[in-house]
Amino acid sequence: MKVFRVVLHSFGPTYIEADSCIQDASSVRFYRAGQLLAEYLPSTVKAVEETELPVQGDMFKGTPPESGARQEEDDGERG
Repeated sequence: MKVFRVVLHSFGPTYIEADSCIQDASSVRFYRAGQLLAEYLPSTVKAVEETELPVQGDMFKGTPPESGARQEEDDGERG
């Protein structure tokens, strides 16, 4: 898996984790595990480059903090 930096004309840069990027006259497509992940019209894309950023694909798979942990922080007086 790779991290691609995609610069869009209207939104600026965004990052996409994908296995591949295919660009042709009709679209710019990103695939992960053989499935289409994202697709843009070529006229909306200013640049595409592969980065050396680490893949963060598991960042949302972590265990949420215990419910009491946040409560301890909020026990102070409120003004």
